[in-house]
Amino acid sequence: MQLFLLFLFIIPAVYGLSCPPEYILVSGIKCLKMFSTPANHWEAEKNCTSVEGTLANIKNAIDNRVVTEFVRNASVNAVWIGLTCYGNNKYSCYWDDASGMPSLYDNFNYNEPSDKENGNCIVMSAETNWKWESKVCMDPAWPYVCEAPTTVEKSSCSQKYNYNNNCYTKSLQVANGSLAAYNCQNKSDTLVSIHSKMEVDYIRNLYKGTNTTSIYIGATVDANDKITWLDGTPFDFDYRNPLDTQKGDCVVMDVHGYGLWSRVDCSQNFEYLCKNPLHGGSDPEVLEDKPEVLPTQSGCNSSVVLAPGFISTFEYPLNGLNIWACYYDIVALGPYSVGIYFDFIDTYGELTVFDYRGVKIGDFGGIDNRDQVAVYAPYNTATVYYEPRHKNGTEKDKGFHAVILPL
Repeated sequence: MQLFLLFLFIIPAVYGLSCPPEYILVSGIKCLKMFSTPANHWEAEKNCTSVEGTLANIKNAIDNRVVTEFVRNASVNAVWIGLTCYGNNKYSCYWDDASGMPSLYDNFNYNEPSDKENGNCIVMSAETNWKWESKVCMDPAWPYVCEAPTTVEKSSCSQKYNYNNNCYTKSLQVANGSLAAYNCQNKSDTLVSIHSKMEVDYIRNLYKGTNTTSIYIGATVDANDKITWLDGTPFDFDYRNPLDTQKGDCVVMDVHGYGLWSRVDCSQNFEYLCKNPLHGGSDPEVLEDKPEVLPTQSGCNSSVVLAPGFISTFEYPLNGLNIWACYYDIVALGPYSVGIYFDFIDTYGELTVFDYRGVKIGDFGGIDNRDQVAVYAPYNTATVYYEPRHKNGTEKDKGFHAVILPL
């Protein structure tokens, strides 16, 4: 045990990698933190988010061995991992870090996963030689391992502001959009670009306990409403407020709420956050299979609709194409609850939202041209039921459209 711990502590010096506060760099490849106190899956995921991580994600045999040995050395016999399944095969399972399905590697026990019989959430345990098994998500009986991204160790960037191979710098004053961008560039940085929900959570944590409510981020909107990042990175993650009606060219992030982004006039003054890539990090991770959402897919009566995404009537914005009822089963991965942002409702039929217990939390049918509205589910699943109905049997039901976000 002592030799194992010594090995853990010398790895950062050899590889130049480090971890966020509270994490241990294990075998030079994973930042892990053990929680030995049992919790249900939802509580475990929330606790991981509070320390800037997710439940452990296992993408290959090396990862599996590293996590297994880490758990064994903590004298723990079973843990939750960051995988959730919505069917009885591995292609219905998704990792908490939004990297997709475990199509390239899995360690499921025989006849697993088995969500209908045992539950959606996954445990690895010594009892089954550390094979993966389905368990009821609200079962309170399991410890858990959190994981955060490794990062490059750099003396000029303190551990708190060093995350996932980037160094972040908070402004000490407010500025308008142009001056904020200039001040970052003057330090060889750029206004922050954001590429995942985990990065949103990290930034929110930077401002926890402060009086700051909104900050400039490095997005700009052109005359055609196209949004791009000032640092030239791809716009591969969208966390804009779907109900935002402002038309400014600059973008701010709400750091005291859910972290959503909204447009503002660039003349307004806000605090801002700069970001600078740290060179020498690990190669980009090979992502697993991620389901492609096509513009013609409405989500009607599909297996699950993953957040972020959208649901709608068939071929929206065309009118009157639904001829039967639709169920939309919505899922947010990891510790996130479901936010449903209806940006278009024009139906005389039924449009109802239910939480994971089947309790009605929204009812929006029967009125044409209804105002935009948001519904917030208390957990990471929700169901929308839509049944079209033409007004007086003549005027066509135009249906609805909603953006789905993890909150």
